[in-house]
Amino acid sequence: MEKTLFERAGIQYKEVDGLLYPVLQADEVDVTADVGKYGRMWMHLLYELDRMQYNKRLLDGTLIDTAILNNEYGYELLERRTKHYLEQLEAEQKHSTIAMWKCRVAAQLTAEEEIYASAEFAIKQQKANRLLQAKLKLEGREE
Repeated sequence: MEKTLFERAGIQYKEVDGLLYPVLQADEVDVTADVGKYGRMWMHLLYELDRMQYNKRLLDGTLIDTAILNNEYGYELLERRTKHYLEQLEAEQKHSTIAMWKCRVAAQLTAEEEIYASAEFAIKQQKANRLLQAKLKLEGREE
């Protein structure tokens, strides 16, 4: 007996009510992955500002991985900004718990604003570049 296309490709069948159905499995995306605070923020921004890119990354399976990378970048920026602010404290303020606490809060707020602004700018810039490339491509075809 001749093998079917699915059997030649190594796809298994399951029997339901006497009929054989191929068992087709898509890549499983780990939607329960902990992408972190800044990863969730980036995903939300991407969803709001560039729905097409969000859907593309979701279907490609790269959304979660990119969100995790953006989360790591966000925490690195937070560490650098906090360290930079703490170095700016004067010698007499370094022994003040309240001054250190205020500085840490200010550093965290500043870093979060920078992370949000840079993510928003990057998403908008990528979208604008894609639109420009599409426009140039259309103009090239019309000529």
